[in-house]
Amino acid sequence: MAAKTKTNSQAGDTGSTTRVLRGERPTIPRPLFIIFCRICGVETLPTDHLAAAQRALLSVCEEAKANSAFQVFAVHSSVYGRFLGCRSAAPALDAAQQILSKAAGQGVHLAIGVAGEGRVEWFDDLGMRPNLVGIPINTAARLAFSEGTENSIIVESYVVKEAQEQQNAYKSR
Repeated sequence: MAAKTKTNSQAGDTGSTTRVLRGERPTIPRPLFIIFCRICGVETLPTDHLAAAQRALLSVCEEAKANSAFQVFAVHSSVYGRFLGCRSAAPALDAAQQILSKAAGQGVHLAIGVAGEGRVEWFDDLGMRPNLVGIPINTAARLAFSEGTENSIIVESYVVKEAQEQQNAYKSR
């Protein structure tokens, strides 16, 4: 894949122009397990509460990304919250549990969907930054939007099967 270059010209204090270049995108791991974190009540939250919830969720997701045990490949924004891509099923479920718990501790109610089958690819989000799109993201979002999912994690059966094959601890859950 050839490196893509994106130019963003901005006049600095001295009137000079700076250029920001974006290099080649990392290869998307296969398989990739998606955690879709939906902030509950987005439609009715006052703007200041929604902004605070988004900030808290971003912080929790970035903390999960920094934890190498969760094998997080990427964190991206959504109108309804955030989604993460993990390289393995069992760590994705562990990350989802931590995100749900830590967000709740900050007063943010989430519904989380976890999915893992299908193709994921890069696209330019509004032509400004790379983002991910694909079937597992759509599936995870649909799971997170299932009725009665507030403060819970809904998991696609494929993810459960993969997690059970990876760790015996998931067979008893």
